[in-house]
Amino acid sequence: MDDYNIQTHIRIAAWLNILTNIGTALFAAVFLFGGALLGLASGDATAFFGLSGMGALLAVPLGFYGILGVLSGIGMLQGASWARTLGIVISILHLINVSSFGWTQILGIYTLIVLLNPAAQRYFR
Repeated sequence: MDDYNIQTHIRIAAWLNILTNIGTALFAAVFLFGGALLGLASGDATAFFGLSGMGALLAVPLGFYGILGVLSGIGMLQGASWARTLGIVISILHLINVSSFGWTQILGIYTLIVLLNPAAQRYFR
């Protein structure tokens, strides 16, 4: 890929990461508030604290992962030097994410191919 093509691929990878990770962050919010609402609907204090705790236990790391993915996409669009490193880390995490039925693995492979390209190193300097 030459320098012109790499800019196009970086933009595509950035937007795909932003959109995918917004979905991940929203999914984390569903876990957080859904656990609390289910516990509240049960009317039992033990169920409320148990389900709220489980929701938070799942939501916090998932939300952190989603927010970092959005930030990496925004940074890639701006050409920030830190965005390449964060994008590579998020892409590796995409490869081990089994909750999305293969979409994040495909996105992770594509983003790694783009960001590990020598032309991308020049773009992010």
